[in-house]
Amino acid sequence: MNNRAEYIINELGDKCREIDRDIDFVRIEILELNSQTLLSLFHAGHNAGFDACINEVEKKFKKLGFYNY
Repeated sequence: MNNRAEYIINELGDKCREIDRDIDFVRIEILELNSQTLLSLFHAGHNAGFDACINEVEKKFKKLGFYNY
């Protein structure tokens, strides 16, 4: 998905390339597959999930009236 592709591209750097992009999805080709690449993919997924969680928590805090937390 577009919102997660940037994490993969940032984490893998020159070990991947973007093939195609549309409104919802990005196709990424992984050029080098080894244990370090797999670890980088894990970190990209972890960071995407963590950032999404933090954004949801911030939205809920703002909805409850907390702005300085």
